[in-house]
Order: sequence, then C-alpha cells, then structure tokens
Amino acid sequence: MEESTKIKNPISLKILYWLTKLSYWGLILLFGIVTFAGSIMLTLDPKLMKLGFSSNITHLEEVTYFKEVTNDPVDVEVEFYAGSIEVPVKHLTRPTITLILLISLLFLACMVFIARCFKLFMRKVLDGHTFQLESIVLIKKAALGLLVYEVIDVIGGIIGYFYIQYNFDLGKLSSPYTLSFPSTAVIMALTLWCLAHIFQKGKLLEDEQKLTV
Repeated sequence: MEESTKIKNPISLKILYWLTKLSYWGLILLFGIVTFAGSIMLTLDPKLMKLGFSSNITHLEEVTYFKEVTNDPVDVEVEFYAGSIEVPVKHLTRPTITLILLISLLFLACMVFIARCFKLFMRKVLDGHTFQLESIVLIKKAALGLLVYEVIDVIGGIIGYFYIQYNFDLGKLSSPYTLSFPSTAVIMALTLWCLAHIFQKGKLLEDEQKLTV
C-alpha cells in the first residue's frame, strides 16, 4: 500500500501568503472607506475634509554650510519637494471632487485586483499547484494590472499638473511635469510576464515527465 507524501511548505511561503491576504483585505477596507468619504463629500457639506492633488512642487533655498576642515561658511542650495497639495473640500467644485475620487477609486480597484491575483497565486503555490495553467494566468493578470496601474498613474499625474498650473499661484515655487520610464510598475510587470513564461516552460516539462512515466 502506497502512502501519499505531502511536501511541507516552508514558513516563508506561509508568511508571504498571509501578507498578501492581509494586503488584499486591507485594500478592500480602504476602498470602502474612500467610497464612504467620497459620498459624504458629494452629498453633504464637509467643512473640515480635504482632498490632495498630486504634484512635483519644488523650491530651492540657500542655506549656510560650514566646511569640515576650515569651518568657513559657504552658501549651498537645498531643494524642498512636496508630493501633494491639500485643499479644503469646501473650495472645490463638484466635478473636481468627482474626478479626484474617481481616479483614487481606480487606483485602489487596480491595487485590489493585483493583490487578489497574488493571493490566489500564493494559495495555489501552497497547495502544490505552482505549474498549473491557472497559476500562470494569475501571474499574467497581475502583470497586466500593474500596466493598467501605470496608465492610471500617468493620467492622474497629467491631470494634477494642468490643474495646479491653472488654479494655483505658486509664486517662486516650480511644478515641472516629470515622467520616469521605465517606472517601477512597468519593470515589475515585465518581470512577472517573464516569470509567467518560465512557469509555462516548467508546466510543459512537468507534462512531458508525466507522459514518460
């Protein structure tokens, strides 16, 4: 009588699975909170609530630096950076609030989708189904989700840039539009896509091995 042996999963895989699971449910909770807050902004009069606009606002300021050897003072430039501008909701129009909330929800929905793909993939890995077709499809879906995330990020950055240029008097501040390519999301998407093809090759080898037995 043959005894079925089950390979015990390492603790690192279990930890990674629970981290992806917690991230998934945390993002769903955050999505619900943003949706609830957005409904309050659009239906009530939230005087204390604020919305943030993504920005690349920079400011150069001269400061005094004392040389290490001679201790002589010299003026050097320091660049200050602000990643967002927060504006009270009471000063914003309803279309502006709707647009910001829509972009935020699209961001979160995309992150929830990616986290769900990773969660399901890790579950299959723990179950010993790493080289199955469903696992490979999940990796490809996560890669496509990262590309969609990058597109939303670029569109949101462009909208935020033009909105700040036309609605804010920045004075001595500057807010240049910068597009970094390839971004982290694109690199991760390409890596996952390559990983999916490696797993697909592993599935073919596994199938060939079953046929030769």
